[in-house]
Amino acid sequence: MNLSYTSKEKFFFFLISLYCFFVCFGNFFRLGVNESAPGFTSIIFFIVLIAFPFRGIRGILSSSILISFLFLLLISLFSAVFYPGKIIIPMMNTGQLFCYLLMAGIAAHISFDSVALKKIYFGLVFGLLLSSLITIVDYLKIYDFPFVNDTEIVSKYGGAEAERAGGFFNRRSAMAANLSLFIPMVTIAALEIKKGLGKIIMLVAAGAAFICLFLTLNRSGILAIILVLMIFTAFNKEYGKIKKIKLGFISSLIALLIGMVLYFYFPEHIEVYKVKLGISDGGSMAGKGSRLAESDGARWFFFVEALKSTLSSPIGHGFAVMYTKRYNYLDPHNIISYIVWATGWCGIAWVIYLFYSLRKILKSNLLKKQFNPYVNGIKYGLMSWLLNNMAHNNMHMGIIWILLGIFISVSRNKPIVADETIKIRV
Repeated sequence: MNLSYTSKEKFFFFLISLYCFFVCFGNFFRLGVNESAPGFTSIIFFIVLIAFPFRGIRGILSSSILISFLFLLLISLFSAVFYPGKIIIPMMNTGQLFCYLLMAGIAAHISFDSVALKKIYFGLVFGLLLSSLITIVDYLKIYDFPFVNDTEIVSKYGGAEAERAGGFFNRRSAMAANLSLFIPMVTIAALEIKKGLGKIIMLVAAGAAFICLFLTLNRSGILAIILVLMIFTAFNKEYGKIKKIKLGFISSLIALLIGMVLYFYFPEHIEVYKVKLGISDGGSMAGKGSRLAESDGARWFFFVEALKSTLSSPIGHGFAVMYTKRYNYLDPHNIISYIVWATGWCGIAWVIYLFYSLRKILKSNLLKKQFNPYVNGIKYGLMSWLLNNMAHNNMHMGIIWILLGIFISVSRNKPIVADETIKIRV
């Protein structure tokens, strides 16, 4: 049984479906070359905020996770006075994060049925499929699409080198952050839905997107996806041993097929990955222990510095890039370091609370089988994105907050399907 929606709520679903389609194209639909320039997704975002402001507030106040993050934003308003640079920077970032939080609140306040979620997935899957295929075709020089893979950055590690794909994004890490969210989200939903054309299209889209992620030379995104798919199989209470073996067999076949494509068409990328993972020295140790080691070591350095900063400013410095004597002003490339630097001891407590909440969610089945595909996809997609952000910091992504709000809604609100009861409060 589907829910009865107002025309305004139907308009919301339409806008979010469009958002999910356009967000796959990065900077292509932006009104400028700068990554922070407004674009179609920005317009959609603010239309929703203007149309549902009070729902956003009510949605925030009805969720413990959203309330806790609102508290962090209030802390950051005070801690911004301790920022070593211009105070306007953390103030503006806090304002942007509040807009994202408001969007999450709107999505959390609106109830979703399976039809509404299918529409949102429809926009995402076709955007992901189209953008991924264009990225691959352009990368292989089959056809030169404008504004695609324009960064043309070549990574060299020892004797191995390969060009990084960037797709429609200015930074390959930005594309990797999106794909680390979308790939498990689409893959898990495809594995759980019944046979049909939609299932095939979703798997093709996920496979093409994984090839694009591979071409970015982003280790953290790939490792996050693999880990999340393993967690999904291990924690899924609906799967018995036979079904898990069957799922593992199907997954292995898909992975083998993708692996063969990568091996024969992108051998230079495989060599770079071997060096980055410590499997090979790429024919030469020169370069392996310099930029790569420095990049990995910097993340740990920022984490330690963020913890140390809580001694001088227990409430943090506001949401902005970190300042250290070694790197001056630089993004910490770790979402936890970013939060701790911004909100101090409150940030540490919030991170602990977040992981505790994730543990509870993992151990619980939220919905019955007929609704699981889309909810599980969103849940594990968000988890993959979070794991990827242990090595990056992409907190300012509107799609993350939209999906978070949707997940909160379907896991907490009134029954989505007749006679269902939802037991978890997020």
